[in-house]
Amino acid sequence: MKILYLIHKFPETSHTFIRNQIHDIITRGHDISILCTFDETAKFDNDPSFQSNIFKRITFGDSYPKSIREWVSWAFMQIVRALREPFFWKALKYLPLRDIVRQAVLLNQILYYSKDQPAPDIIHGHFAINAVALAALRKTGLFQNSRLVVSFHGCDLHHYSGSFYRFLKQETDVFTVNSHFSHKKALELGCAEDKVRVIPASYNSEIFQPQPRKNVPTCHPIRILFVGRLCELKGPHIALKAFSILKKENTRPVYLDMVGEGNMMCVLRKKIDEWDLGESVCLHGSLNQECIKKLMTDSDIFLFPGIADKNGTQEAQGLVIQEAQAMELPVIASNTGGVPEGLLDGKSGFVVEQKDVDTIVEKLLLLCDDNTLRQQMGVAGRDFVQANYSQKIIGNKFESIYYSLNSSRKDKEP
Repeated sequence: MKILYLIHKFPETSHTFIRNQIHDIITRGHDISILCTFDETAKFDNDPSFQSNIFKRITFGDSYPKSIREWVSWAFMQIVRALREPFFWKALKYLPLRDIVRQAVLLNQILYYSKDQPAPDIIHGHFAINAVALAALRKTGLFQNSRLVVSFHGCDLHHYSGSFYRFLKQETDVFTVNSHFSHKKALELGCAEDKVRVIPASYNSEIFQPQPRKNVPTCHPIRILFVGRLCELKGPHIALKAFSILKKENTRPVYLDMVGEGNMMCVLRKKIDEWDLGESVCLHGSLNQECIKKLMTDSDIFLFPGIADKNGTQEAQGLVIQEAQAMELPVIASNTGGVPEGLLDGKSGFVVEQKDVDTIVEKLLLLCDDNTLRQQMGVAGRDFVQANYSQKIIGNKFESIYYSLNSSRKDKEP
């Protein structure tokens, strides 16, 4: 099958699950193209986890403008393209007023791309906001022989209304969501229930392979790992607070590694200084998957105390939790959004209530003191994610949808 993926920026460090899915579909022999607004591949030149066979599939992507002059030149180019495309003006009326500039750019680029390409069998939009422009074009009669799959991933479920997706809901053949929590949110937006499928994001099973874990002496330091954007939603401030209490109550050396970038970096640094944690906490910044894997190999416990942020947004899945379990790490995670669906409470880790620092500390102390429990939970976690989140299993589900839609498309052809 010929499959086109619509993505805003590709690839993004925090969206490795999209790379994983596309790489898996490529290995199955399908003809893949990627259309993105901006080409971000330069960021991954030295990243061995970024599969080279994906680079050549990016059939369109402007370089991200870095100066005022580049922005002016880029905007002028967009206007010239639009003036040459009658379908642009026909589709414009189907775009929502909110985010109109970005959607108009996507509209322009899809039209520009489609000139030189045969219509794909399947078009798959990752993040629903990236498929709104395509739905507008379908309303004008274009891409009628292609089937449309749209994947919600989280922010696109929380930050936009049902009216924003009015025409997308009409034109999409299948929506996918990554958890039952997200399924509920999609229905609240007005997506038809018979169109929505729950398919979680997969972890990279080629990268996240654990090393054998040995029994360690009771005096051996315990390493706790947090991975996520440093923003309120992910709860890095809660992780740091719990660790500061743990350090006072625990009798053995403990260390906290925090991976990620975000608007809470300065706050965390101040707290580390205030609580005198400079020798025990390391802020690594953003890291690629290989580096994260190494930290997971060296860690004993994974901590993810996410919360609903001030806007009510919650974590839709939290793929890093599955990656940690794949590396046989016991997990402590908050009861937020779709997170509890991604581990076995009491078997592969613990689910605690949001902002419950005391319970987090309690579970950390338990795991710090019980090497056998850590190992048992680690094994249970890996078995769980291998059975439910591996690339092969998730790839089978997506491929099944593609084949089903392509079959129905051919049945309707004259």
